[in-house]
Amino acid sequence: MGRAITLGVAFVSGWVVMMLGLLGARLLAPYFGYSVYQWGALIGGVLTALTCGYYLGGRIGDRPHARRFLVWALILSAAWIMLIPHLARLSLSWSRDFGPVWGALVATTLLLGLPSALLGTVSPIIIRLTFTGGVAHAAGGVYALSTLGSIGGTFFTSFYAIPELGTRASHYVAGSLLIAAIVALAPAGKRLRHLAAV
Repeated sequence: MGRAITLGVAFVSGWVVMMLGLLGARLLAPYFGYSVYQWGALIGGVLTALTCGYYLGGRIGDRPHARRFLVWALILSAAWIMLIPHLARLSLSWSRDFGPVWGALVATTLLLGLPSALLGTVSPIIIRLTFTGGVAHAAGGVYALSTLGSIGGTFFTSFYAIPELGTRASHYVAGSLLIAAIVALAPAGKRLRHLAAV
């Protein structure tokens, strides 16, 4: 059960990453439109942050305090995501002064860079925490769960969250999902440590 809950965190992080991207597009639209520049800056910016997160997660995953880092990464991500609607009001208007390309990239980096990078650390760390057999088997399972979460987050955000809840409330939902993952992860960690000791 502890391992299943820990794997579920990868699913939730994938879900929230896609929520972030789609909600970010909604926030940027009034200032940069739905142009190819906006989408290019948004997708490229988020992928860059995720790349940094994957690398960092891979470096931290083999260290003794990887699980503690994972918890703090989720906490900081949840807090930042819930602040994004308020940060957007402060940053988007002057980001537009950089132009349609660089302005959208600056705005994406400021609003989505930190949580995207932190969520990028999740899968590599979880691969290490739940590793029991072949490396490829463990990695494939975690990334499959994360991608399934991304699929769910895409449909949920596009077809329900944005039209029914609105952008601000949807950010609170995304942050709350991470908080739920943190709460579930605490007892899961105790179970994993118990199994390791047996």
